[in-house]
Amino acid sequence: MHLSPQRSMIFLALSVCFPRAASAAPVSFGPYTQFATGDTPYSVAIADLNGDGKPDLAVGNNNVLQAEPNTVSVLLGNGAGGFGPKADFVARRARAVAIADLNADLKPDLAVTSGDGGDPGLLSVLLGNGDGTFGPTTESVIGRGPDDLAIADLNGDLKPDLAVPNLYSNTVSVLLGNGAGGFGANTEFATGEFPHGVAIGDLNGDLKPDLAVANHLASTVSVLLGNGDGTFGLKADFVTGGGPHDVAIGDLNADLKPDLAVTNHFPSTVSVLLGNGAGGFGAKADFETGAGPVGVQIADLNCDLKPDLAVANFYVATGVSVLVGNGDGTFLPKADFATGIDGGLSVAIADLNADLKPDLVKANYREASVSVLLNTCGQTVPVEVSDLRALASPDGIAVDWRLAEEARSHLAGVHVERALDTAGPYERRTVEPLAPEAAMRFEDRAVEPGRMYWYRLVLLESDGVVSIAGPVSVTSGRHLRAGLVRVAQSRTTRDVRIVFGTSDANFKGDLAVFDSAGRRVWSTSVTAGAAGEHEIAWDERGPSGRRVARGVYSVRMQGLGITSTRKLVLLAR
Repeated sequence: MHLSPQRSMIFLALSVCFPRAASAAPVSFGPYTQFATGDTPYSVAIADLNGDGKPDLAVGNNNVLQAEPNTVSVLLGNGAGGFGPKADFVARRARAVAIADLNADLKPDLAVTSGDGGDPGLLSVLLGNGDGTFGPTTESVIGRGPDDLAIADLNGDLKPDLAVPNLYSNTVSVLLGNGAGGFGANTEFATGEFPHGVAIGDLNGDLKPDLAVANHLASTVSVLLGNGDGTFGLKADFVTGGGPHDVAIGDLNADLKPDLAVTNHFPSTVSVLLGNGAGGFGAKADFETGAGPVGVQIADLNCDLKPDLAVANFYVATGVSVLVGNGDGTFLPKADFATGIDGGLSVAIADLNADLKPDLVKANYREASVSVLLNTCGQTVPVEVSDLRALASPDGIAVDWRLAEEARSHLAGVHVERALDTAGPYERRTVEPLAPEAAMRFEDRAVEPGRMYWYRLVLLESDGVVSIAGPVSVTSGRHLRAGLVRVAQSRTTRDVRIVFGTSDANFKGDLAVFDSAGRRVWSTSVTAGAAGEHEIAWDERGPSGRRVARGVYSVRMQGLGITSTRKLVLLAR
């Protein structure tokens, strides 16, 4: 099941291991480990629930035969891929569970959908205490047969809102948050028949959140384009395989346009629909999964910087299928991984043991447990490239990166290539390969003012293997954008990268981060020193020294002649 909004962004600073092999890297996970939950776990979500910087689990337990109350199980992580004993909190007939800061106190809260049959369902909200425990459940009535749940700011007020598909009314409910843990009236928008899964993303490039809904009995996915105020236009339907159950959004072919991955329960496939960037999607391409696929997530699971698919299978004990992506919207044949039991409805992805590799958690509906699979990708000798970035200046563009000592020992040289689009074509900017050094810089002065460029590194190894690092993008200087340029979580380090631009070499100002209630959680003074783009890192820690809760924040920079604000969404890692 899709339990949190997907995102697609360009990261300007990378710290990653690039495989030496030129072909698709293998995907691999260690043996599964099971941890006890409540009965019939239906869904799982991952976030740091107690503020110790380690990922924890929230599991919705949906045993309709069990005397009420039913529960959400919370399992606190040890940071090494293990989890402590469950603690249960009341949530009747829990189905989907999602994690976000719903009341702007910088502590993660839980939103849970529940309901069976055609009766009106419930939304349960459990406000977090910040220590892994939660307060009493607050319930409100929503649509008939709520199944999945996604959280995002749907009306631009920096407060988290909800989207919930309703199985028995053929609608998706939108509930606008008040920022205090409560939600407004249930507003429903038409979908296809028997909607199961929902995902949120900007599907038409207008910077407003849209909805994608998998319709189980219609064999379609409905796309509802958002107006930016919490309302949505009429659905547009696109054909999938039979019995679609879940949908995920991501750029699967590197064209910077969001695509869809949809699990098809009956033929045991996943449909990939490539987006045109305007809210439309092409004909489906189907790829085989395990028997009875339900939940799907998108992430780079084999450390090759290309998006892959993880699918929870219901009818086989090889409960998770991973489909390695080729980077062009196609996928290799599935690789199946044992989880000890069948009945998989939900799969979630996060780095559970702090090794910078995405791990998997599957909820085992037929058994009171979750299965954890730790990622072992990248076993080949890596070329370690870190801090790859491109920054503009009045004189051109500077591309910076660092090479680990091990990399320098077996690299013959490095070329820099440039393109006008992330997909290329790339042209070589270096005449001769640059000699490997710990800290490296290439300056490109042949640039047009105001144009965006993409840069990548071609790594020439002593054994003849060629690998690629990047790309990263930047807009050239001279006509620099004053103020905040980019704000995003780093992909590989636990911080936020904030890039600002100025044409004034003497610029001085203040940079601050505010939560959704307008409270300052971090601030610093900035000094440019030179015209161009400059990058600041925030370690996501608040005044207490602990990492702030996941949720929606605003970043503001003020200085002489400049006031600039950007939205920041902190997602679970």
